[in-house]
Amino acid sequence: MKKISLLIVSLLAFSHSSVCFSQSTEIAYDFIDNYHENRARVRWNSKWGFIDESGKKICKIIFDEVENFENGLSKVRIHSRGKDIFGFINKYGNIIIPIKYDLAGNFSEGLTDVCINSKWGFINNKGKIIIPLKYDFVFPFSNGVAKVRIGELFFCKLGLIDKLGNSITPIIYNEIIDLNNGLFIVNLNNKWGYINKQGKKVIPIVYDDKFSFSEDLAKVKIDNKFGFIDKKGNIVIELKYDYANSFIEELASVETNNKYGFINKKGGISIPIIYDYADNFSQGIACVKLDNKFGWIDKSGKVVIPIIYEGTWGFSDGIALVMLNGRLFNIDRNGNEIK
Repeated sequence: MKKISLLIVSLLAFSHSSVCFSQSTEIAYDFIDNYHENRARVRWNSKWGFIDESGKKICKIIFDEVENFENGLSKVRIHSRGKDIFGFINKYGNIIIPIKYDLAGNFSEGLTDVCINSKWGFINNKGKIIIPLKYDFVFPFSNGVAKVRIGELFFCKLGLIDKLGNSITPIIYNEIIDLNNGLFIVNLNNKWGYINKQGKKVIPIVYDDKFSFSEDLAKVKIDNKFGFIDKKGNIVIELKYDYANSFIEELASVETNNKYGFINKKGGISIPIIYDYADNFSQGIACVKLDNKFGWIDKSGKVVIPIIYEGTWGFSDGIALVMLNGRLFNIDRNGNEIK
């Protein structure tokens, strides 16, 4: 344990006040953390506080939990009157945001989510309530938009708000997934589509499964048939396949009547639909299954590693584990056994 000069104070106020102190003594800390923003967390007798780089204590060691400083603020927790409450202090030990919240998040884009009596809203870094605590749950802001929830977890509805609390969408969605590119996948009445950060529908909410784009196309499903759309929502490959994988290396494996092959981005068949299974291409080759045996083909459909193996676990770092005549061994991408 390390000994560092401490200052002791007799008064703590849970408002906009300082928690600094008047005399010093020597105390052996139980724990000293690494420095963040020139402050380090310290623990003594199961309580937490901070020291500066000279070892001087900047606040009394009275908190049940403290987080490292971010942008000049630290979230702190105290157990009071039978429950935990949260607030924020600055780097000089002053309580900037009163320690009164049942829960508090971390600041994102100048706001943090807080909760009192199971209702959530947002405050700024001065403690001012910017968005009233009226939601059953909220998510941190990202790119100027936050998800909010009304209702219990499994029976809730979601919507989007801006940083002033204005509604971007009605709170009607069953699920909203932020893609972090200005677009959101949404579910409404068990159908999936896309909206943008202004709440405008950019891809109709008509599909049976959620979907994402790969090489500018997304596989979509309606009534158990798969096809592909572009980023404007246009159907570019008819929804006629029993299954489809996403496009990888310009080709996608598709299934029809329990047989697999590959199509190109215009919907043309590049490799005949004759296989019992076909995996995605990786570095120019794809694993296929035919008559209960496995092997690999290239993008022209040519067999480059014989379809003779009883099993395979695919290539990783240029090596594939295969089984032939009950024997397990490794092969390289040319099909040669690795001794």
